[in-house]
Amino acid sequence: MMTTLGIRPSGTRFQSVVILFLVWVAGSIDALSYLGLGKVFTANMTGNTVLLGLSIGQGEIMAALRSLSALAGFGLGVATGAVIVRRDGGKAGWTSAVTAALCVELVILTCLMVAWHFLNSGRHEEAVLHLLIVLASTAMGVQTATVAHLRLPGIVTTYITGTLATLVTGLVIWTKPGSDTSRDAGTMIRTGKTDDILSGWGERVVLQALVFVIYVCAAIFSGIIYAWRPSFVSISPLIGLAIALAMVVALRHF
Repeated sequence: MMTTLGIRPSGTRFQSVVILFLVWVAGSIDALSYLGLGKVFTANMTGNTVLLGLSIGQGEIMAALRSLSALAGFGLGVATGAVIVRRDGGKAGWTSAVTAALCVELVILTCLMVAWHFLNSGRHEEAVLHLLIVLASTAMGVQTATVAHLRLPGIVTTYITGTLATLVTGLVIWTKPGSDTSRDAGTMIRTGKTDDILSGWGERVVLQALVFVIYVCAAIFSGIIYAWRPSFVSISPLIGLAIALAMVVALRHF
């Protein structure tokens, strides 16, 4: 029996690991962008929009242009990703179109890594900054459209505001005395059906919590790498995406 994600129920945890690697990519890219690309976010467009407004309000035109480059690149990436994933007629799940979209993202991140490594002298020229910002934000736009196509309830890999809100809401519903979810969970615990818990609300809440944790850990790791060897910081998201893509290929044959 196949789930709505196009995989067998036994592969649900495997797909969750894929999602967490994609979260790692986004957290690393946002940290990389803020630290090395003129304090701009290229995955989190909410934060980037705030930075745009602050830059305009403070008369910092160059900073505002960097935020605009991120917004433009992200929009381009979302459009590109949406076109690719809908090649299969809008069919949700880990389709060949999803694999193709992640391959495109991998190519873009490879270009980012090469440009970052060879053009990074500690102080980027403004034109180079815009190139790197567009590459990073376009990759994150592609990833956003791709993950949205999977239709995972309450899971977004490129920003955590929505995920955090649904996590807290889910915890409230799950633990509220007398709720259907609480009663079902209690019954499953008493009967030892922990797999059933993980496949329902429990699994969703755990995944949402891990999304938050992984995003923070990716930022911490990128901060450490940037302080130690700035030219290496772009390698982390590339490796994370390569692993996720390899797992997607395996997941489609799970």
